[in-house]
Amino acid sequence: MVEAAPNFTLKTIEVNPGQRLSLQYHNHRSEHWVVVAGKGIVTIGGDTLRVDTGSHVNRSGFAGGSNS
Repeated sequence: MVEAAPNFTLKTIEVNPGQRLSLQYHNHRSEHWVVVAGKGIVTIGGDTLRVDTGSHVNRSGFAGGSNS
């Protein structure tokens, strides 16, 4: 965890090439992801998005990601 306050938590997550994050569901939480470097694939619900450096992703519900 990088920083926390009553209404947010800031984390840095690194996904190595060829690796992936598990699909997760958060009922009472929304997230905003920023791709700082590299490219990958993000799954939100049933939708798959290709992302690269500078991409922003807003999500709630089921989501996961992988690094291509």
